[in-house]
Amino acid sequence: TTAKELRRLHAWSLRDVHAAMLEVDSVLEDEFAIRSPKQRLAATDLLSALLQPSADKRPKSFDEVLHHAFFAGDEGQWYMSPLHVAAAQGDLERVKELTFEGFVEMSDGDSDSEHDSEDEDEDEDEEHGAFGEMKRGIEGEGEGEIK
Repeated sequence: TTAKELRRLHAWSLRDVHAAMLEVDSVLEDEFAIRSPKQRLAATDLLSALLQPSADKRPKSFDEVLHHAFFAGDEGQWYMSPLHVAAAQGDLERVKELTFEGFVEMSDGDSDSEHDSEDEDEDEDEEHGAFGEMKRGIEGEGEGEIK
């Protein structure tokens, strides 16, 4: 290890992690012939966790590393959220499902709003504005795509 490498490691940032992951993805596909986008995504997810500048964001044990999707397959865990995994894999149905579930969870909480009952009735009639449009579009009840 040279002094230059040590200085670079000391100054390691999230930008460096991102650049390294782009390079890793390219090497996995080109040099190791890993053609599966899911497998490359799992590899870059694990490596980005291992290379996190902050120690508290890195895996805590080798067992945690072995339980990652790269090694454990579909039963394995990811560091990125399920929404990010689905989006990166182009799984539109899963993205819609996760987006809808997340929005329902946020909108199902206790309401401490300052709306009076008339305003709440209007909101319910409009099915919560953009969310109503999104929900109708997802369920196929809308009249076209959501823009």
